[in-house]
Amino acid sequence: MTGIKEWAPPQKAAFIAKLIEDNNLGYRDVMRKIGSRTDTVERNYIAFCILRQIEESEDFDTKVVEERFSVL
Repeated sequence: MTGIKEWAPPQKAAFIAKLIEDNNLGYRDVMRKIGSRTDTVERNYIAFCILRQIEESEDFDTKVVEERFSVL
Protein backbone atom coordinates (compact mmCIF):
# COMPACT_ATOMS: atom_id res chain seq x y z
CA MET A 1 0.00 0.00 0.00
CA THR A 2 2.97 2.29 0.00
CA GLY A 3 3.55 1.74 -3.71
CA ILE A 4 2.14 3.54 -6.72
CA LYS A 5 -1.55 3.84 -5.86
CA GLU A 6 -2.53 6.21 -3.09
CA TRP A 7 -5.32 4.84 -0.93
CA ALA A 8 -7.94 7.01 0.69
CA PRO A 9 -7.87 6.38 4.47
CA PRO A 10 -11.30 4.68 4.67
CA GLN A 11 -10.45 2.28 1.84
CA LYS A 12 -7.06 1.45 3.29
CA ALA A 13 -8.60 0.78 6.70
CA ALA A 14 -11.32 -1.40 5.14
CA PHE A 15 -8.69 -3.43 3.27
CA ILE A 16 -6.66 -3.91 6.45
CA ALA A 17 -9.80 -5.02 8.33
CA LYS A 18 -10.61 -7.50 5.57
CA LEU A 19 -7.12 -9.00 5.74
CA ILE A 20 -7.29 -9.30 9.52
CA GLU A 21 -10.83 -10.64 9.76
CA ASP A 22 -11.11 -12.82 6.65
CA ASN A 23 -7.63 -14.32 6.86
CA ASN A 24 -7.19 -14.30 10.65
CA LEU A 25 -3.97 -12.31 10.31
CA GLY A 26 -2.22 -10.36 13.04
CA TYR A 27 -0.96 -6.79 12.71
CA ARG A 28 2.58 -7.95 11.89
CA ASP A 29 1.33 -10.28 9.15
CA VAL A 30 -0.67 -7.46 7.56
CA MET A 31 2.33 -5.14 7.90
CA ARG A 32 4.44 -7.58 5.90
CA LYS A 33 1.79 -7.93 3.20
CA ILE A 34 1.11 -4.23 2.62
CA GLY A 35 4.37 -2.57 3.62
CA SER A 36 2.99 -0.32 6.36
CA ARG A 37 4.30 -0.13 9.91
CA THR A 38 2.66 -2.33 12.54
CA ASP A 39 1.40 0.65 14.58
CA THR A 40 -0.14 2.14 11.43
CA VAL A 41 -1.92 -1.13 10.66
CA GLU A 42 -3.22 -1.28 14.24
CA ARG A 43 -4.48 2.34 14.18
CA ASN A 44 -6.20 1.80 10.83
CA TYR A 45 -7.92 -1.35 12.05
CA ILE A 46 -9.11 0.22 15.31
CA ALA A 47 -10.39 3.32 13.49
CA PHE A 48 -12.25 1.14 10.99
CA CYS A 49 -13.88 -0.86 13.80
CA ILE A 50 -15.02 2.37 15.45
CA LEU A 51 -16.44 3.63 12.14
CA ARG A 52 -18.27 0.33 11.67
CA GLN A 53 -19.83 0.65 15.14
CA ILE A 54 -20.92 4.20 14.32
CA GLU A 55 -22.51 2.97 11.08
CA GLU A 56 -24.49 0.39 13.04
CA SER A 57 -25.99 3.13 15.19
CA GLU A 58 -29.37 4.07 13.74
CA ASP A 59 -29.29 7.69 14.83
CA PHE A 60 -25.93 8.73 13.42
CA ASP A 61 -25.11 9.83 9.88
CA THR A 62 -21.65 8.54 8.95
CA LYS A 63 -21.28 10.64 5.79
CA VAL A 64 -19.37 13.43 7.59
CA VAL A 65 -17.25 10.93 9.51
CA GLU A 66 -16.29 9.09 6.31
CA GLU A 67 -15.39 12.35 4.56
CA ARG A 68 -13.09 13.30 7.43
CA PHE A 69 -11.83 9.79 8.15
CA SER A 70 -8.18 9.84 9.07
CA VAL A 71 -5.84 7.89 11.22
CA LEU A 72 -3.47 10.21 13.02
